[in-house]
Parts: sequence; C-alpha cells; structure tokens
Amino acid sequence: MQSKEEQSLVERVKALHPTRVATVEVASFVFDREFRRLCEVNHCGFYNRKWTCPPHVGEVDDLVAEARTYERAVVYQLVGFLKHSFDWKGTLAAGEVFNRISFKINDDIVPTLARARLLGAGHCQRCPTCAFQTDEPCRSPGKAIRSLEANCVDVKALADSCGMKFINGQDTVTLFGAVLYSPSAWRPGLPPPFPWPPGQRRPCGRGPSPAMSTAGETPLNRLRPVFFKL
Repeated sequence: MQSKEEQSLVERVKALHPTRVATVEVASFVFDREFRRLCEVNHCGFYNRKWTCPPHVGEVDDLVAEARTYERAVVYQLVGFLKHSFDWKGTLAAGEVFNRISFKINDDIVPTLARARLLGAGHCQRCPTCAFQTDEPCRSPGKAIRSLEANCVDVKALADSCGMKFINGQDTVTLFGAVLYSPSAWRPGLPPPFPWPPGQRRPCGRGPSPAMSTAGETPLNRLRPVFFKL
C-alpha cells in the first residue's frame, strides 16, 4: 500500500504526462554488469565523452551500492509513436519529450525529497556540450542525469516488475526513467544530497559488491528501445 507521500509523488510525476507511472521496491532492481561491457563497445557513441557516461560515471559496484541505499522507486515510461521503423525525426522528438519530463522531475520534484536520485535514459543532455569535452568539471552536478543503463539496471526486468511493456509494438520507441528515494527520509523542501558530483571522479561509496546478474544471455537486444543518440 502506498503512503500518502508516495501517492503525492506519483501524482506529481503523472502531471508531467508520461505514458505510464508505477512504483517498486529498489530491492527488486536487477543489476547486470554486462551493460557496462556494452558501453565499452560504444554502441551509443558516448562512451568516454560525457561525465555521466562510463567510464567517468563511476565503478559498477559503487553505483549499484549507492542505488541500493534507496528504498523505493517511481518508474515512469514514455512511448513515442513513429511514422515507420526508420523515423529518426520521430525518435528524436520522443527523446526530447522524455528529456523535458526528466528535467522537470529532477529540477522541481527531486529537490523536495531528502534523499533521491533520478536515473534517466541515454546520455545526459543538460548542457549543449558536456564540460568533459572542454576538460572542465561538470557545470551542473546537481542537475546532471545519468541513465539507468549506465547504472547497470536491467530495464527489461524493471519494466516487467512494474507491469509495463518494454517494447510497445511496431513503429514505437519506449523510454524509461526512475526516481529512487527513501520515504523514511522524506523532508519537503530540502535539497537532495548529491554523493557523486560528475566531473570530480569521486565514487559513491565503498561496500560489499552487490549481487549481479550472471545470466549468459547478452542484454544487447534489450538496449535498442532506450539506448540511442539524441
């Protein structure tokens, strides 16, 4: 049963008009370090190009350990409809809508939670040019958004746990984001801590390595709907 605080949080996210919103326990997240290996192959084209992308986003164990410190997650999904399978403009438009939703959540909702972290889809687009390209620290460490995939979250498993479809039919593009937070630390009006400022190469914290998925199957086919250049 949702608390009143979580119900309020869900309604605030819904007001931004994503396609679907659901809540889950962060303990149900499946993490798979294979996603980091896929980043290293550079299928998306942003490996070693942004502070919020590998390898600069942090070590897998550190990122997973930090994610595990949160209790709940509000997961939101956006389904974009395309004219055809090669409708690149439609794909970009869906990404822009998703980013606007994510920016509003990160700027207006996350700061009202005492401990929260937003994970989005794809590379961070907060700045026209990432400061990494000019050898500078992140210009907006409190607003930069890293992706679920960079955090090694199995988005297909996350969608299943939320009762959402990972792929929503032909000629669609589906994007996922999640607000990780701890309701026991709810303090309206307080800014969120940012344990790892992008650009400072500082890990989120050390601890025992969390359990990782070791399934032999590659998750490459799961990345296509959410891992694209914008």
